[in-house]
Amino acid sequence: MNHAQRITFTEASLSYALSAVRGLHDLSTELIAADMFRQITTLVGNTAMPTTVWFGQSGLYENRLDAAVNGEQQVAPAVVVSAPHYEIATAIGAEHAMDAAKQQLSQAIQRAYPTGTRVRADLGQHQAIIEVTGYGSWWANPEYINGKNVKTGKVRKFHHRHVVEVLP
Repeated sequence: MNHAQRITFTEASLSYALSAVRGLHDLSTELIAADMFRQITTLVGNTAMPTTVWFGQSGLYENRLDAAVNGEQQVAPAVVVSAPHYEIATAIGAEHAMDAAKQQLSQAIQRAYPTGTRVRADLGQHQAIIEVTGYGSWWANPEYINGKNVKTGKVRKFHHRHVVEVLP
């Protein structure tokens, strides 16, 4: 299988599931489980969201109505959780791409607002003139600018999107 999958059975749904695969008694438990997951995956697809399936004496159903239409008198629910499988190389590649993007963002902000530049920044309740004194770290806060309020002397840290204009 190319994804991890879990099923949470009730006692009744487990009994129905086992009776549905009783003809496979000469196969290993791994093959029986694989066949059960294959049937369920066919029914619910590869969704990452928990999904309820219904087990009856004659098989699996997507919902209770389908079971009733098929003449099932008693059905029991089981919850299926399917998570997509990602290769570690894909995750590492994505992490490297994210790090490169953070570094490029940090460099772009430093070029746009060099140290000593005065900017008008919208700080929520008011706008203030801030002198840029530094930047957030590229690995944690590449989008932030550190500065000092020219009027009050208060040290500020704000997002680069809050810059309204660069002052001469």
